[in-house]
Amino acid sequence: MYPDGLPIYLKSLNYSFVKHLDIDASQAWLTHLQEPNLSRKDYYDKWRRMIHMYWNTKITKDTDKLVAISGLAKRMGSALKDRYLAGLWEGNLPSNLLWHIHIAGGRSCRPENYRAPSWSWASIEAEEDVSFWHSPLRGRVLIEIEEASVTPLSNIDVTGEVVDGYLRLKSSVFQAELIIHDPSARDESGRLQLRIQGETVEGALFPDENITATSTSVYCLPVWMATKPLDETEGAVALILKPVEGKPRGWYSRLGLLSNSACGEDLSSRGWKKMLECLDDPGSGDHSMYLESAAGTIMFV
Repeated sequence: MYPDGLPIYLKSLNYSFVKHLDIDASQAWLTHLQEPNLSRKDYYDKWRRMIHMYWNTKITKDTDKLVAISGLAKRMGSALKDRYLAGLWEGNLPSNLLWHIHIAGGRSCRPENYRAPSWSWASIEAEEDVSFWHSPLRGRVLIEIEEASVTPLSNIDVTGEVVDGYLRLKSSVFQAELIIHDPSARDESGRLQLRIQGETVEGALFPDENITATSTSVYCLPVWMATKPLDETEGAVALILKPVEGKPRGWYSRLGLLSNSACGEDLSSRGWKKMLECLDDPGSGDHSMYLESAAGTIMFV
């Protein structure tokens, strides 16, 4: 129970329905929020660590994933003066979008009932931990967030349950193919490979959900890259998207994350080059991948 944990008589119980938290760690986290010299980056880093603390706690109702941290989000929002978006913070949104799940033989899926936009970690139910990709200070953000919105279930608690959410992005999107490359690999990132126009996009691929189809048509959204020449080893991260059924063209939901820096690859492969050559002119390619009224713009839900 926030903020002081469980009543004393419950702490000694081992029932599976009781949520056990490290109370000392939680109290230390709250105390640190009151430190006067914390930078915004410090606050965002502390939030990511808090998500790790709460990720695998048992929740009676799936819909309570965001409700369980609502009080902490209010504390953080008060300290940051930032807008909360279904588990993420608007002021650090491009970096916040770069989370991934390690699927190593475990189950990962999105719940039957809507819980959060696909771009939020709260939209996933997984047996493994969630990790946030930490970008270095130097680099280039490859998307422009034109609008970000979530609709809370109740205006009384804007950090609790949500019923809808979207991002409107100015970006470059590339049609790709996701294939099962190595069926014997122990984890999903080793099994899967992404190809653009027949060329492999080197990197570690982290799907949000278990992939069973041998080949799946997807879309690739580059989000961040290092500011180095292309012939040097460097980093780049992209999101893997799929079209939203029943929506017009240009509407996408998230399917996973691709990071070339996670496996020490460089950006000299033809697959990466095909994408990076087009990044300075969003929407210059196939207009059918974008919103009909705005080339280079997509809706991300």
